[in-house]
Amino acid sequence: MRLQHEARVVAVAGLGGTALIHALWAAGADWPARDREGLADLVYGSHPFPGTAATTAVAATLVAATGLVAVRSGLISRASGWRESALVRYGSRAVAAALATRGAAGVVASGLSMGDWSERYRHWDLRLYSPLCLGLAVAVIVAETRQIQGRSS
Repeated sequence: MRLQHEARVVAVAGLGGTALIHALWAAGADWPARDREGLADLVYGSHPFPGTAATTAVAATLVAATGLVAVRSGLISRASGWRESALVRYGSRAVAAALATRGAAGVVASGLSMGDWSERYRHWDLRLYSPLCLGLAVAVIVAETRQIQGRSS
């Protein structure tokens, strides 16, 4: 039971933190780089860095994913009536699938030097971005599994 709770917290905090970082980038922040060119090289792998609209769309998608997982896992108790809805149930599973796909694709593409990404990006994709996506996918799946087990008991 404790593992499921920790997985729910990790999934929601990880998705929410990632949404916040993307929102900061959409607002013009360059962290953790010194400028936009360095940020593009570090987290996007090519130049120029995506525009405000695209980065805002990613941040909004991550906010929605955070909400879906928070509702599905029961961390938002006021939304308990929505927990079993098809939108939340399948949405949470889609979040896990998207994260797993991004993580696995990153390992393969960066590991085999596919694409035209910078070496700096590949380095961090293999050591941080892809493992983070895979870890968050597992956390979402564990939170989802907890709901399935709880329903059949």
